[in-house]
Amino acid sequence: MSRTTVYAKMSILSVDEAISVFDAMMTTNGYRHVIYKGEDLWSAGDAVFSGLRCFSYMFDDKNMIIQGWIADALGNESNLDGFVGMIPKKKMKQILQAIVERIN
Repeated sequence: MSRTTVYAKMSILSVDEAISVFDAMMTTNGYRHVIYKGEDLWSAGDAVFSGLRCFSYMFDDKNMIIQGWIADALGNESNLDGFVGMIPKKKMKQILQAIVERIN
């Protein structure tokens, strides 16, 4: 599993508020809330043609931990670094950064 992981320090927002920020950002950018291979996540795209663009989150004591990756039809995952899939990866990194800025 190769995923890009970022930590958004929750100094002001509650868990529910952080989830609302995340959900709003996902909806605004055309992502759907789905269960994919048993995992609760937000996705857009197609695993066969363009790669399934995925985000998920979890929490620890003080952070919202957000993961972003692209999944292909074979179930392989690619983090948001590298040249392959550069345009969607760049947009996904921008979304991650915007979420972190709103939560911090």
